[in-house]
Amino acid sequence: MRFLRALCIAACALTLGGCNFSEYLDRLVPDDARVTLDSVLEAVSSHDTDTLAALVNPEFDATEVATNLDAMLELLPAGPANEILLTTINSSSHTATNSSGTRTLTTLHTMNWADERFAVRTELVSVGGGDWYIEALRLQDITAAASPPLSLAELGLSQKVMGGLAILVPLFVLFTLVAMFRTPRIKRRILWTLFILLGCYPQFAVNWSTGVWRLVSPAIQTTDAGIHFKFFNILLLGASVMREGFVGPWIVSVCVPAGALFFWYRRSRGGPTRKTPSEDRLEGGSA
Repeated sequence: MRFLRALCIAACALTLGGCNFSEYLDRLVPDDARVTLDSVLEAVSSHDTDTLAALVNPEFDATEVATNLDAMLELLPAGPANEILLTTINSSSHTATNSSGTRTLTTLHTMNWADERFAVRTELVSVGGGDWYIEALRLQDITAAASPPLSLAELGLSQKVMGGLAILVPLFVLFTLVAMFRTPRIKRRILWTLFILLGCYPQFAVNWSTGVWRLVSPAIQTTDAGIHFKFFNILLLGASVMREGFVGPWIVSVCVPAGALFFWYRRSRGGPTRKTPSEDRLEGGSA
């Protein structure tokens, strides 16, 4: 009980103090990496290709780096950013056999201009306790993601359908769960509970900002790293609303409540219940 109370208090504190969340994450940046990270952000904001090129991994081709940086920074609006916020940070260290330790710092910042918003993903690496340098740098325009449709008239058909199902499916699953527990002489209640809660398949998702929907599982996804197969994905209560790194678009996911539907199918056909003692005696007597 104390743990739940502490968890609720922590959640409320984070919600009420959301404006200071970026400052809290900033304290997690290693001290020796702070200067390099600040230089990278300042160079991106001011469109300073030369400074960025000097901070990139020296093993990369200098000509190719300069060309890619110029093309990347041209996507940004003119002038420096009005606001830079840290939204995600991940720090790790790795030491392999017969090699010096490698530290990696991955961050996600948002840069806000007057009418546009960009996400800056930075991966810094330090080998053997040496200087930090840029291993990867990506920019993403998230202006549309930052301004999702607010009114019902702005929503498309896919957003309305998926939004409605995201409310109805969990309610249907909970209603089925209550009905299962209220059914007398039910067999294997624990297994039925897990099947109703987790037996939600297949899964669909919609980008709430654009209205584009897709099949999440089963699905085959093709990326630069190769082909990925996703046959099953567990989603509690059959619906979820998530956002990547506090800057990406809201993704509404909904599953077909297969477990709950199968329970009502079995119940309509007289199962899944045990026989009463009187029924057993009648069958024994007739035999």
